[in-house]
Amino acid sequence: LDVLPLSPMSNSRADADLTTTTRANVSITPWRVLSVLFSVDTARRIASEESRDIVRCVWMLLRHDVPPVAVARARDVYTGMRGLDWRGAMWAPRTLASAMTGVLLDSLGASFVKLSQVIAHSPMVAPAVLVRTCKSSLAQCSAPVVPYDEVESLICDQLQIESVEEVFQSLERAPLASASIAQVHGGTLRDGRRVVVKVVRPGVRERLTVDLGVLWLLARVADVLMAPLIAELLSSSAAAMVDEVRVPILAECDLTIERANMLRYRSWLRSSAAVRRAGLDGAVTVPEPVEAACSTAVLTAERIDGEVLSEMRERSRSERSRSER
Repeated sequence: LDVLPLSPMSNSRADADLTTTTRANVSITPWRVLSVLFSVDTARRIASEESRDIVRCVWMLLRHDVPPVAVARARDVYTGMRGLDWRGAMWAPRTLASAMTGVLLDSLGASFVKLSQVIAHSPMVAPAVLVRTCKSSLAQCSAPVVPYDEVESLICDQLQIESVEEVFQSLERAPLASASIAQVHGGTLRDGRRVVVKVVRPGVRERLTVDLGVLWLLARVADVLMAPLIAELLSSSAAAMVDEVRVPILAECDLTIERANMLRYRSWLRSSAAVRRAGLDGAVTVPEPVEAACSTAVLTAERIDGEVLSEMRERSRSERSRSER
């Protein structure tokens, strides 16, 4: 389930227009669904090697990956449910139901957030009501903070050290930022350099692998049962579309990829003739990774203080508004 071929995906406006037109012209009725579901071609696909491979993948997922993730998720749900106000359930059932839904979505964690991000930015593929719902949900969601003790333990395990003091002079206990896949802490190396340390959340890759693996298998089942309808709706197989999402999301859990991209971009900025001709030498910079303090789940880079782009935009608007007055 971890290694799958990528399908080519076009981002051109023409393809987007074609997809929109196709979706608008597709008529999905119960009769069409039943006629496809119980057709001779569907029976052949069910009896094919593809279906047998799906069964094998389901067995592997259930046998190896699902049990530990299910236990961890059940523990999260139990902990969340214990914190709810059950005594007020009789007087405010809707409030309790909303809180229970929040606990269940929190147990999905990164999977829920990442899939919501994809859907929110896919108006050409997902229904408009679902896009709006995901945008609203993302505006309200926030990632819980991983306790510092867990962060410290993960850093020691990843860097193969006994204590963080071997590498860091200090490490801030409160995170600078906390997102669905990783958490960032400020710190200082033993040589005095100020750095930021990005740490992948414990267990997040395992959970994403299971969740996206299940989604991919469901898409393959849909391809077997409803291939003609899916081809009309999506202009590709459902499994290929899930794969377009699955592979880059799992890649976010491997910080060696992010470190390689940072180094590649730093090298390009230094050697780019276009940047020099534009007179932008030094105008753009990329934090330098600290090789000795990096791993698959830990990325340490120099700290560069700056202003958030959204704050710059707001300040620019305020200044423009004042000047117009």
